[in-house]
Amino acid sequence: MIVISRHFPAAAAAVVKPIIGYHNLLEDSGAVIVGVPAAVVANAYDWLTYDYWTTNAAAGTITATFAEAKAADYFAFFGHTLADKNGTIKLQYKQGAGAWTDIPETFVTPGDTRPVFKTFDKIFANQWRVVIVCDAGETVNLAVVSFGEKLSMQRGAYVGVTPPPFARVDTILNSETQDGQFLGRSLIRTGISGSMDFDMFTAAWVRLSLNDFILHARTKGWFIAWYPTTYPDEVAYCWTSGTPQPNNTKQGRMGMSLAYEGRAE
Repeated sequence: MIVISRHFPAAAAAVVKPIIGYHNLLEDSGAVIVGVPAAVVANAYDWLTYDYWTTNAAAGTITATFAEAKAADYFAFFGHTLADKNGTIKLQYKQGAGAWTDIPETFVTPGDTRPVFKTFDKIFANQWRVVIVCDAGETVNLAVVSFGEKLSMQRGAYVGVTPPPFARVDTILNSETQDGQFLGRSLIRTGISGSMDFDMFTAAWVRLSLNDFILHARTKGWFIAWYPTTYPDEVAYCWTSGTPQPNNTKQGRMGMSLAYEGRAE
């Protein structure tokens, strides 16, 4: 259970507010998406973890082109084999006929399969590109990649919070002999599960900023960093266990329970 209910002074709240990544420029209706290779490139941005896009040997790119500049300030991915193939991933941008520019904060060489969620100062550009390189002759699978404008939650807390990576819920098979001797156990399924209870949102912020996330979360996954300044690697890829329903708590204020399942490793 994660309870986010206290009202902090502005300076403190800026530190402890969770951030959510759900807005994805790769889903923009005006985007022209080109994958190298092109086959099933949409698998990388359909928010599903059971399917994936596979790079060519040693490298692959996903490029999104727009008629006008689009903004982004986060980059996230999950469901990859980068660590197994000595792979690196990064996000680039360019405007018009200019050169591709790396975003240093997004340059990652993962050592494991955990979800990654990186933020950077907001950039406007009409072309964006995800670039993957790995060992010669190897290919990388990528199930979920997203970049766009992050959602900074209006309220935050620390006391009482269960960091999502610690909210483990495992399905386990225990093995015993006929006389009850322990033979070991197997992890059949791993994941996380919890609930975030928010309060003291302004009604205007819920309508202006939170509702778009709720509409997205009804059918798709999302990334969350619960304490991005101090624990930037404690990231989870989640999906809701029910449609969030903001409710009036007091005059001009609203609360919401966000029940989730997901993966953090």
